[in-house]
Amino acid sequence: MNDDKKFYQDLEYLNNWKPALDAKAVNTKVIAELRSELSTRERVRILDCGTGTGRGLVKLLEEGLIGKADIEAFDIDSNLVADMPRLFQESAARNKWVYKPIRCDKKDDFIFEITSQNIDAKIHGFSESVYELTKREKELRDIDLVTGQAFIEHVNQGIAYPILTMFLKKGGLVYFSMNCDGWFNYSPTDNRERDEKIVGLFNDRAMNNQEFKNNFGGIFGGEAFCGRNLPYRFKDYEIEIVAYGPSDWVVTPFQQSNEELEFVKYTSTYIRDTCSSSEAEEMRERWGLKERDVYQWHLEKMEAIGNKKIGFTCVQKDILGRKEK
Repeated sequence: MNDDKKFYQDLEYLNNWKPALDAKAVNTKVIAELRSELSTRERVRILDCGTGTGRGLVKLLEEGLIGKADIEAFDIDSNLVADMPRLFQESAARNKWVYKPIRCDKKDDFIFEITSQNIDAKIHGFSESVYELTKREKELRDIDLVTGQAFIEHVNQGIAYPILTMFLKKGGLVYFSMNCDGWFNYSPTDNRERDEKIVGLFNDRAMNNQEFKNNFGGIFGGEAFCGRNLPYRFKDYEIEIVAYGPSDWVVTPFQQSNEELEFVKYTSTYIRDTCSSSEAEEMRERWGLKERDVYQWHLEKMEAIGNKKIGFTCVQKDILGRKEK
């Protein structure tokens, strides 16, 4: 892969267009089980993985799932972490919470508090890779809840799970939401076979071959079909499944909001650029695609967007588990 910024690192995408689909996608059954589990715990220690700007945490606070909590929130992208205070200050103003900075000497390593009648949360945001969390073992031990929104699909499963479960106490919870399950579709289409090949090509290019570089060399990870494999991953690491279900992104044809239209425009263009680049040539041949096929696909989708008749579905899964030992 090249070093271009990925879609999940783009602040405009994360702040302006993705939330419209996230709000509709969350699985209410899984959330209900999480609420039930947390209701019996007085104060919880939370590790939020791939926190980005912290939007997933804001959602949990707004839904009343987090009350008294000490939260460690990390992301590998320092620019996203640096945007967390702004997002939480805006959320505090909207929800009539009190935002109080505690330590903010570094843009990507800070502490603040969120309080209200029902919330007493201390949040430590910092930039880090999941693969290097072991150096923070003392500050991350005895975690009650590990969370991650669209996170686990981007990492090496065999390395990440042992690290994350190491910090989790017995009886601790794991809640991963909006996990990619390898299939998406923009409609209408004049060539379904071509469209399915582009899905496969994008999965191989953008999801299954992600690389993290550190002092010890490159670590490859990513799993496009992460969603359907989560129950098996949980069992491998002795995490009992409490709840599991779909959290699909859906844009309804002829009934899209402006944010949804911008979302499909952005994502389809990102897919075009990813699949038509010179670095993708070998994979295109493997999938039986020409560069012009990718551009034709994109032109069709842009026409549908312009006519406001575009449809979109991305299959995802939510899961909640409990550490058994």
